[in-house]
Amino acid sequence: MYDNIIIGAGPIGIYLSFLLKNKGLKVLVLEGNKIVGGQLSMIYPDKNIYNIPGHKKITAQNLINTLMDQANIVDDLLCNTPVISIDKINDFFIVNTDSKSFNTKSISITIGNGELLFRPLGVDNEPNIKNLNYTINNINDLLDKNIAIFGGGDSAVDWALHLDKISKSTHLIHHRDIFRAHETNVSLLEQGSCYILKPYILSDYKIINNNLTSLSLMNKNDQSVISIDVDQVICNFGFIKKSLLLENTNIKTNNNKIVVDQHFNSNIKGIFSIGDAINYQNRNNNLITGFGEASSVSNYIKDYLTKEENNNEYRRTNQKDSRSL
Repeated sequence: MYDNIIIGAGPIGIYLSFLLKNKGLKVLVLEGNKIVGGQLSMIYPDKNIYNIPGHKKITAQNLINTLMDQANIVDDLLCNTPVISIDKINDFFIVNTDSKSFNTKSISITIGNGELLFRPLGVDNEPNIKNLNYTINNINDLLDKNIAIFGGGDSAVDWALHLDKISKSTHLIHHRDIFRAHETNVSLLEQGSCYILKPYILSDYKIINNNLTSLSLMNKNDQSVISIDVDQVICNFGFIKKSLLLENTNIKTNNNKIVVDQHFNSNIKGIFSIGDAINYQNRNNNLITGFGEASSVSNYIKDYLTKEENNNEYRRTNQKDSRSL
């Protein structure tokens, strides 16, 4: 029996596990994705973060690594274990995953935007294409390579800015005339040597030994076609948000965000939630807000468990007294 099961091993869930373990609680962390770190690890691990106290800047992945080292939860963490549903039996919860169920006295939901499924590029046999990436775990793998990046948001433009400095060539391909990324970064991109192709779409491609080797790109305005050779392809079409947990429970939501009270308790007593999984008036969706919520909710969870234990002890005592009469 766990004192608390944390659902979601993003930065907020990892930090919360550290706080709860420091209070002497038995904690289990369940993560639906194959790796920890949420969006920081899956989308922009090499991107610098500038608003973490004590750091002028720190890469997203280094922040996750530091949090993991602090929390020391390797033995209390299960990845690739999405939570399907939650049942409540008397005074405890049963957390059901696609492979196993776990008993716990309380639950913390820190799933952020839910399980992230990357939007595909749309090529044949896509899951088996070796040089097609949706994020980059090691930027050095792209050194002196011919790179094609698909997308027009912040992630695509950020990667183009980074990779333009180290690649043999970088092409940024966007299907619209205007980027959705931050204007300052777009301006910096236009001043660099990156080849900006807009509005272009993928019209054909060549695959050899499960690697994309060349791309045919069609201009949407005049239907002209150009071809480029590629060593690596990055698809930044965003991701699909998915959460079977919220679909299969009676947890109250509003606009796909969990409704909580001032103590971060959901409508189900004993199920708490913090981070980007929740929303309330004037909430800032950033890491600092989430870390602050983790600090607060750790105290609320401890208080809840103490009160529940006292109530259970009271009931057990009264039952004994009643039997003796």
